[in-house]
Amino acid sequence: MRHAADRHNGHVRIVIAPDKFAGTLSAVEAAQAVADGWRRTDPSATTELLPLSDGGPGFVEVLHEALGGEVHEAEVTGPLGTPVTAEYLLDPETATAYVESAQACGLHLVPDADRDPGRTTSHGVGDLIACAVGAGARTVVVGLGGSSTNDAGAGMLAALGAGPADVLSHGGAPLADASQTLDLEPARRSVEGVRLIAATDVDNPLLGIHGASAVFGPQKGADPDQVQRLDAALTAFADRVDPTGEIRATPGAGERADSGSGCCCSAAPSSPGSGASWRRCAWPNDSPTRTSSSPGRAPSTRSPCAASSRTAWRAWPASTVCRAW
Repeated sequence: MRHAADRHNGHVRIVIAPDKFAGTLSAVEAAQAVADGWRRTDPSATTELLPLSDGGPGFVEVLHEALGGEVHEAEVTGPLGTPVTAEYLLDPETATAYVESAQACGLHLVPDADRDPGRTTSHGVGDLIACAVGAGARTVVVGLGGSSTNDAGAGMLAALGAGPADVLSHGGAPLADASQTLDLEPARRSVEGVRLIAATDVDNPLLGIHGASAVFGPQKGADPDQVQRLDAALTAFADRVDPTGEIRATPGAGERADSGSGCCCSAAPSSPGSGASWRRCAWPNDSPTRTSSSPGRAPSTRSPCAASSRTAWRAWPASTVCRAW
């Protein structure tokens, strides 16, 4: 761990800013553990805890720690079609909600033997968005990452009213059926006047060798043959919902192939912004973000296009927004 320190009245001031350590500690737990250890060695030190999130698991917890607000619980459709309990964060003052995709369709919700990105669905993400909008949210920030899905947000769109549900709600594989006519208008109406923001820390496109299926599919259980089939299915889906090619090539549209593209297809004002920009925006204005830092992240498989939490936080300004619809 690297650190620097400012000294005030002889005391060391430390900013502790880790991401989660996947499968071990949440970002909040990791920050507290580092602070406890530091104070055991140097009781006089002042520690500032600023846990981070890249948009994946822990997104809601980190933002609740930073922003406060109300945590709401909802029963939603899980990745295998069975109900799961998930939470979203609502800031009533700004009418902004924060949704964590991983709570609705996370890989941790699918037993190893059942992992099949051809059939896991992002339907529960749409359920959470609908709940947040119903609770008064006019901006919904959807944290992406850690999902078990490869359906380009089709399930999410189905939960918001798009059809046919039997094509959109059952994972990536059924999207290969190009004969089906898709109706996105009900989904668009359900979020009319709502700003959707996709928070992600990678810039993969939807399709191709750096796309969702190729990069993230194997992490979710896809073998090489299935990766090819899923990429073809997402191509067929994109041809119907994005005939101009604008969305599919947008940096971040391939983030775990969960809801990044679906947020754009909703046709609500939507901006796939970096997860890092949301972390930084969420810190209080008087936080000493230039004092010292201890970024942490568990080892993970990353694509050539991806930006790590540490790199993204340092390099990207807080106002980063890739594109708005």
